[in-house]
Amino acid sequence: MNYQELREKYKQSVLKFAKGWKAELTDHQVDTMISVMLHRDKIQMGGSFVEAIANNDLYGAISRADVENFQNLKLVTLCFKNNHIHPIPKLDM
Repeated sequence: MNYQELREKYKQSVLKFAKGWKAELTDHQVDTMISVMLHRDKIQMGGSFVEAIANNDLYGAISRADVENFQNLKLVTLCFKNNHIHPIPKLDM
């Protein structure tokens, strides 16, 4: 699977997850949630905010979040813990 196909698979999973929470997301919030899932699945490393979410570091996540991610912190964290794609897709190199 190429990167665009993989990213689209994760995007659709994020949008379905958000719909279940009746959340309307900006493109930036969708990108962040994709990033936390890719980081968790060891496909692509995320930035400092994503690492804080992955490390269950509340202070780090709050202090590194931009305005949109701060407002969406609960859903980003729930996505990291509960939104999984099975089997984890493999990225073609």
